[in-house]
Amino acid sequence: MGKQYLQTLIRKLLRGKASDEEKRQLESWWKHFSEDDSYLRSLSETERQSLRNTMLSGIWQQLDEKPLEEKAANKPKKNVPVVSKPGRVFPLPVIQWGAAAIVLLVSGWLLYLYLTGVQTIQTAYGEQQTVELPDGSVVTLNGNSSLRFSADWGETGQREVWLEGEAFFGVQHTRNHQKFVVHTPDQLAVEVLGTRFNVRNRRGSTQIVLQEGKVKVTDPAQQTYTLKPGEQVRYTQTKRQLTPVRANLIRELAWKTPILLFTDQPVSEVLQEIRDSHGLQVELRNPTVGRELFSGSIPADDVKQVLSKIEKIYDVTVTFNGDHYIIE
Repeated sequence: MGKQYLQTLIRKLLRGKASDEEKRQLESWWKHFSEDDSYLRSLSETERQSLRNTMLSGIWQQLDEKPLEEKAANKPKKNVPVVSKPGRVFPLPVIQWGAAAIVLLVSGWLLYLYLTGVQTIQTAYGEQQTVELPDGSVVTLNGNSSLRFSADWGETGQREVWLEGEAFFGVQHTRNHQKFVVHTPDQLAVEVLGTRFNVRNRRGSTQIVLQEGKVKVTDPAQQTYTLKPGEQVRYTQTKRQLTPVRANLIRELAWKTPILLFTDQPVSEVLQEIRDSHGLQVELRNPTVGRELFSGSIPADDVKQVLSKIEKIYDVTVTFNGDHYIIE
């Protein structure tokens, strides 16, 4: 269903002029989109609250309609009582508006995203995808990651994207010096003008690595840290503070190459990275091995090779059990 036609049907419905066939079309459209809650699940609580606060005005603006309260102010109020439960009587307009408000507040975020052309790019385990954004900036998504952004960016205002997982950004500097902001599920805001950097958000922890340019990171408490090239900043849900460290750019950005590189990383951390990006399920039954440091490289298209290396280096046994591997 085209957006203009959809807007026309919604206008007719709100005016009480939609035919039965048009109502069925709207019901069918809504059923299709209400079955997909991926957008809602990808929003942080702050984003959801912001949508709740702006949804009604945004929808009326999209529909080029005045809010019902504004219309009601210019008309005599009709107080036709309707009994909904024993002992409770509501004016009809209140019930009608209350029902409409509930529908809009609960489902309006999806309509808003549809009408404003929001796009979501999702990669599967082990898949990488390069995306060109509306401003010409380029993003490379790692496996098991998603990127959400508006398909139409103006020449003013911020350029904003929402990331879950891991991605490398090559951001174009615009003539109007527009800020480019990456939002993560833990409510970090990574702000740049034009630069190259990597963002990884996995299991309640975010790491930002700067390759070139300048990046400012703001946490939910409005604390900020400005990275220099070669720096990394970390943020976790447990510590809730920005922690800068020196970055190993070769290792941190190796996921974009055909070879994954690990340098003195705990085995448990190596296995978790592969689990996050490639979906390789491994159960580590020997905690001592998990603390051992691993250095080496493996092909990005055959990450199972890490298991044979771990088996040889640490003298353990790797077995396959149903849908996952066991190290013991």
